[in-house]
Amino acid sequence: VAQLERLRADDNQLIDELQELLGEQVAVVHEHASDDERLAAAERRHAKQLHQMRRLCEIAQQREREVRDEAAALREQLEHYSEWLVYAGEAHVAGGGGAGVGDDDGA
Repeated sequence: VAQLERLRADDNQLIDELQELLGEQVAVVHEHASDDERLAAAERRHAKQLHQMRRLCEIAQQREREVRDEAAALREQLEHYSEWLVYAGEAHVAGGGGAGVGDDDGA
C-alpha cells in the first residue's frame, strides 16, 4: 500500500511537472502567435503604404504629362504669336512705316 501511495505521489508529481511544462509551451505558442500577428499587421501596413506610394507615383506621372502637354501648347501659341508679330511688323514697314490710321486720306 505504501509503495502504491509513493507511486501515486510520483505520478502526481510527474503530472504537475508535465502540466507546468505544457503551460510553458502554451505560453511560448501564444507568444509566437502574438509575434506572427504583429508581423502580419506590419506586413499589411507595409502593403498599404506601397499601394499609396504607387498611387502617388501614378498621379505625379499623370501631372507631369499634363504639364508637358501644357508647355507644348504654350510653346506653340508663343510661336504663333511670334510669327504674327513678325508678319505685323513687316506689314507695318511695307505700309509706310509710321503712318497711322487715317493719315493717308489726304485730309
